[in-house]
Amino acid sequence: MNTSNKIMLLGDSGVGKSTLVNTLSVNTLGGSSNSRPQSTVGCSIQILPHQYSAGTPQESVELIELWDVGGSNVHRKASTVFLDNVCGVIFVHDLSNSKSEQNLSQWSDLLYNHRHSHYNSNSSRVGFEFNSPFLDVERSGTLPTLVVGSRLDMAPHRAREQSRPAVVTLRPHETVFVDCRKEISPGSTNKLIFSRFFDSVIDNARSIDNHSSFSQARRRKLA
Repeated sequence: MNTSNKIMLLGDSGVGKSTLVNTLSVNTLGGSSNSRPQSTVGCSIQILPHQYSAGTPQESVELIELWDVGGSNVHRKASTVFLDNVCGVIFVHDLSNSKSEQNLSQWSDLLYNHRHSHYNSNSSRVGFEFNSPFLDVERSGTLPTLVVGSRLDMAPHRAREQSRPAVVTLRPHETVFVDCRKEISPGSTNKLIFSRFFDSVIDNARSIDNHSSFSQARRRKLA
């Protein structure tokens, strides 16, 4: 089991990130989805068990960390302190608020710029031997990414739109549209997409762990 399969939820305040986390928690841990989470201040973390590679010889239970970052302007810049060691990202926007969809590019830039500045600061400190597997993943565009359009019940027509220029600019991703107040039905397309996304996050975390172990061994050998 990996020590961290960290997923960041990024998006404007009030788009439904906390409600989505609550729904995913109910799906996994049981309980009621009737509660309405309050707006997140700073960051909240929910840990969920996930059945990795279900139905295959590689099946195992892995822990997923959902990091829900407050989306207000006050918290946006401060949210970078939570962005280290991210293995996957969920961008959330409100289908009934097109501005929140347009702002996804800003959240994407926030994530990339943090990775870039983190790399530069560490490179200057330790020289050319520094290697950031997280930055390698971000630069290659392989960071597992899911875009969630919430409040499907309020704007169902938006989900049928063929062209979504605000989302096209993001790294390769899958997209789901949900009513976060309702359970994600077992066996549904959305359930399968979330499960596949969590699997890819775990694969990414394992790849990063292996890369880090190799880099550490190489540095020890060179020393």
